Amino acid sequence: MDQILLITHVIAAMMWTGAVFMAALVDWPAFKRQAPAGRFPFQAVIGQGSGVFPWVYLAMTIMLLSSVGLAWRHWPSDGFGCVLLGLKAAALSFMVGSTVYGTLRTWPTLQFATDNEAFTIYGRYMVRAYLIFGCGVAGHVAGLLFSRRAEWFGY
Repeated sequence: MDQILLITHVIAAMMWTGAVFMAALVDWPAFKRQAPAGRFPFQAVIGQGSGVFPWVYLAMTIMLLSSVGLAWRHWPSDGFGCVLLGLKAAALSFMVGSTVYGTLRTWPTLQFATDNEAFTIYGRYMVRAYLIFGCGVAGHVAGLLFSRRAEWFGY
């Protein structure tokens, strides 16, 4: 059971952080370059967002469920483990909150915005995307340290 939870958790984490990486660091710069000057690439951005939406929410749901299962089965008995688990929980909470906020607030607003408004709205959205990606990386690192803390640090 532990291996299934862990593998599912890692795959979901890679899906989610990979989707954010692609959207923020690959797709958005390409969309901006291809759009006429001063024009927001609405169709490309909304098409990309609509395509990735179900996969991000699937990964998010799997992450939440597998996180609870893994924490339940491997509750830390040392202070370092508690700090790492807390870091992972904080990163996941920020990621979930920002993703849900983007879905419920940013995307509907973006669809009715002018070009100038869209650049401002999407600029803020991209800052959150960079932070989500950073939290995903921090969660990956904390998870690795958590799983190897006895071997590497003697905990």
